[in-house]
Amino acid sequence: MNFGFEKKRGSAKALADLQRQHRNARRQVEELQNQVQELRAKEAALELVAATLEELAEVTAPLLDAATAASAAASAAGGDGGSGAGGDAWGPDPGLVRTVVSILRERLQTLPLEKGSSTGAGSGSGSGSGEAPPPAGSAGAGPVACPALERAPYPRQPRPRPGWAAHLMLEGEGGPAGALQRLRQSKPEDVSRARGDIIRAAAMDVLHMRAGGPTAAVAEARLSEAFDRSIALLVAMLAANPAGYARALALRMDTCRPLEAVMDIGQCRAAVREMGLSEQQGRVTTAIHSWCEGIQSHIAARRTELLEKQRQASCSTDEALEAVAELELGQVLMAWGAVAASCALYAKVLTPTQAMVGACAMYPASLTLMGVALTVAQAPDP
Repeated sequence: MNFGFEKKRGSAKALADLQRQHRNARRQVEELQNQVQELRAKEAALELVAATLEELAEVTAPLLDAATAASAAASAAGGDGGSGAGGDAWGPDPGLVRTVVSILRERLQTLPLEKGSSTGAGSGSGSGSGEAPPPAGSAGAGPVACPALERAPYPRQPRPRPGWAAHLMLEGEGGPAGALQRLRQSKPEDVSRARGDIIRAAAMDVLHMRAGGPTAAVAEARLSEAFDRSIALLVAMLAANPAGYARALALRMDTCRPLEAVMDIGQCRAAVREMGLSEQQGRVTTAIHSWCEGIQSHIAARRTELLEKQRQASCSTDEALEAVAELELGQVLMAWGAVAASCALYAKVLTPTQAMVGACAMYPASLTLMGVALTVAQAPDP
């Protein structure tokens, strides 16, 4: 009798163990399914980035050729590429930049989002706070954080200050035709350093706007120029020497840190105090810069990964180019989004929420952070 009872108890225990194992297995399956979905979303996002870069290369090539031909004709007619008849020919073609921004904006709208995020409301933590981005046509529409991108022609004044490294590449003898030739003859790391100088100088203009310094309108014009020139430099270098550009960027690692000035949270807070921003505006501006630091860390990690792959010869030139182009384009957009959003806050062009949405949407990988950013922007003043 006791033997039968022990046997039944043993069977019940074995059944309970099997049921527990079954529950654990189901939970593991669900976790794996979630991981698969996340990986598929990331894969789709990377494919979209690659397709965007290919589309940009196709669209911008004839525009660059046309701009070069127009500059050569203007120079032959007596223009100097910097003043007089050629006064507007020195910089990147506004049509080119508008085309690039249009493609990026369209792609950003279709980028797959991870579970728990949206383009206008909610947060990664499940909160339903946040307001939708402004409708098309309004200030800060879509992912653009500054209305300067919507104007045509782009502001061309003030002229860049002497001493910028990019002055030697984008200005001088021959206008854009001569500039493109100099780009092709320049080392990729020098071009990257020049682009870093452009972004750093524009960022410092914004961060140090104070009595007697640049006005909001002047800083906004410089930011617009910085964005134009950064995109033009990137596109021109990818077209002129893609393999060399990719290798140089992967190998140089931290020799150039174009966002160093933008990343200083202490400077950001000091600028907030000097500009007399509200507590909410200050919190949003600081959050933008904190978010940029996180993205910068991501970029550094990806560069390290790429360098290791190249050392092990497990990464082809095409793969290296795609990865580096993704990082560099993201870095340009991140810098522009951060400083333009800050500038728009200073000039009171956008609300804090619109500025945060614009800054986040400028970098595809940050879309999953938008809900959290909106929560920060909507938090009541203490």
